[in-house]
Amino acid sequence: MLALILIIPSTIALFEVKEQSFPQFLFDEKIFGFIVAIILSLLCGGVFIAAGKKQISGSGLREGFAIVTFGWMIFTLLGSLPLFFYFLSNIESKSLGQIFLSFTDANFEVMSGYTTTGATILKEIENLPRGILFWRSLTHWLGGMGIVTLAMSIFPAYGVAAYQMFRGEVPGPTTERLKPRLAQTAKILWGVYALLTLLETIMLMAGKMSLFDSLSHAFGTMATGGFSTKNGSIGAYNSTYIDIVVSIFMFLAGMNFMIHYNVMFTGNFGPIKKNSEFHFYTGVILTAILISTISLSVNGLGSKEQARRSYRNNPLTETELVEKFETEQNKLNSWH
Repeated sequence: MLALILIIPSTIALFEVKEQSFPQFLFDEKIFGFIVAIILSLLCGGVFIAAGKKQISGSGLREGFAIVTFGWMIFTLLGSLPLFFYFLSNIESKSLGQIFLSFTDANFEVMSGYTTTGATILKEIENLPRGILFWRSLTHWLGGMGIVTLAMSIFPAYGVAAYQMFRGEVPGPTTERLKPRLAQTAKILWGVYALLTLLETIMLMAGKMSLFDSLSHAFGTMATGGFSTKNGSIGAYNSTYIDIVVSIFMFLAGMNFMIHYNVMFTGNFGPIKKNSEFHFYTGVILTAILISTISLSVNGLGSKEQARRSYRNNPLTETELVEKFETEQNKLNSWH
């Protein structure tokens, strides 16, 4: 599955080296890492498929969590290769503002993406090729809903351990089923996730953000992580409209996706009225915005700063996306 996913950033990287002749472009620093990762992913996939033809009976919670953990490890190690080979080729490049000394550095960046942590050791993000930037943002988006739930929606034959895998991977405090079959539930969750991502992308483009940047920032928002394609993150656009759009989708991304499904596909607003988790979540955000608004009014600051402060007060569950977007330029300089 990873090999199929890697085709997307590989295609973007291919457009950056299209002027080179075949087979020289295959060894270009911008695409070589993707090619290696795709080949190794196919080899690993073939080995696992061959080894897993005989389904193991009696698999339970322990096996389910083991599959989730092992899946994350494989995805992270292979997903680090595009960054590692690119930075290895530019180890003395001052334009990057950062020298990657080991595979561990690339692995840290990708793990931060998959786990939607949003921490980065990069300084000059805008100097990276688009293929690398897109892959970096895509790791966020994949990790936001969970790699294993994506696999379950595509390859449903997981046997008894399927529900344990679902419990170990899907975000949020609840893992109720929307449909009798877990594969159907996974597909629904990913459908809602993709639809919200598409809506945010369109709205950001309406704010004169490019398609590439809009999609990349939508990935970061919906994953509640905050990776950006700009050194100054969202602040680089200096746009109140973009701040507001991102704030709205930050709020939506922090909600329980079961509520989104009920509202968007069944027209049932009952969960919003009865869900104590949603009430508490909304109350915390509104309280923070109210306090900030009063503080701004007392200090005589304008509406634009008020919009930015509302943006900063959107907590977004685990990772506080606001902090990641606003402080992306404050990198982990002590990592080395």
